Amino acid sequence: MKPEEVDYVLAHVESTDISRSTGKPIAFGPIAFGHTASGRYLAVIYDPLDELCVFPITAYDVEE
Repeated sequence: MKPEEVDYVLAHVESTDISRSTGKPIAFGPIAFGHTASGRYLAVIYDPLDELCVFPITAYDVEE
């Protein structure tokens, strides 16, 4: 996937998730879900740096 697709999903987040057992973000960071401009549905794990900036850790395609 292209960095632009990850950026698009992070700018247009459709949903997020946290761990149901601990109440903390999943894995290494929060996870955001969304569609790219071309329609791919991605999960993006990221590290929030501050209120306006995040650092993407990884992203992958998911089935809806």
